[in-house]
Amino acid sequence: MTTKEMQAQIEVLKKEINKLEELVKKPKKFEFNFPGEKTYFVSEGQICAEWGGYNRDYLQQGRYRLTEEGAKLSLERNKKANRLEMLAEHLGGLKEFEYKKGVKNWYVTYDNFYNAWTPALTENMYDPEKVYMTKEVAIKVANMLNKGEYEL
Repeated sequence: MTTKEMQAQIEVLKKEINKLEELVKKPKKFEFNFPGEKTYFVSEGQICAEWGGYNRDYLQQGRYRLTEEGAKLSLERNKKANRLEMLAEHLGGLKEFEYKKGVKNWYVTYDNFYNAWTPALTENMYDPEKVYMTKEVAIKVANMLNKGEYEL
């Protein structure tokens, strides 16, 4: 190899190094890796075991779990959240969280100290697991849950 060819090769390698350095600077997105043959898929109120891979659309929706126990936990939590959303919508007060000064985002929470459901609010702390609703509906929902008129 001649000196000119070696210098050309060095330039090519420098460009590749620059590309790799740029990639290192970019934030990485988390990639799911499902070891083994089986995954558990949370679907329509049931858990299905799948062998040999997964569906990208369902992965994007967060419907896969590594273990059957994880799938059962997710299914139960999602069922309660869906029933809570259904009730809030039926009562006319289901809403999206709003990041605006002075906007109160209401939800209901279970207070273990008082053994009761209570309305609660936040203005600036979004939690994806909470079901947000109007104040009036949060009060109605808490009362209905406390009286046993509705179960999650």
